[in-house]
Amino acid sequence: AAAVKARMAKSIARHGEASCVLIDLESGDTLLDFAGDALLAPASNMKLLTSSAAMGMLGKDFEFSTRVLARGNVADGKLAGDLCLVGGGDPNISGRFYNDEPLTLFRQWAMQIKGAGITSVSGDLNYDSTLFGGDAFNPNWPQDDQYNRWYCAEVSALAFNDNCISVKVTPG
Repeated sequence: AAAVKARMAKSIARHGEASCVLIDLESGDTLLDFAGDALLAPASNMKLLTSSAAMGMLGKDFEFSTRVLARGNVADGKLAGDLCLVGGGDPNISGRFYNDEPLTLFRQWAMQIKGAGITSVSGDLNYDSTLFGGDAFNPNWPQDDQYNRWYCAEVSALAFNDNCISVKVTPG
């Protein structure tokens, strides 16, 4: 416990805030509590705990899905109504997963819509990103340039291309 406390104190001196609680899993006894009640934003290693909990709750074969739904009537290939893209938390609507072509899934969805006999839509294209609810950004995240980094995109059930855009500036 003393060695862990010393290491924690050294880490805080160099990097800011930290806390640690060690519990004996058999007895339930607290072996160490170093600022265990501190409210801290979790670091990236929190992904390990989140992934483990998701695997336990959802199972290894779970897949996030995004649905395209139509509202209205179809006659002669024309949808008299709207299409809605309903986000299900799929993180793969991104060029990272499709040879740097972020529109690949949209093209596939368009082909499926066409395959269902719909050739035109008279209504709107809507989206629903509300599955997760809550705030898109954590107000306790660092208030520096972190929001400008690709890995700090907002929390959303419908994220396109990691919620990032690319800008290419060329002379001329």
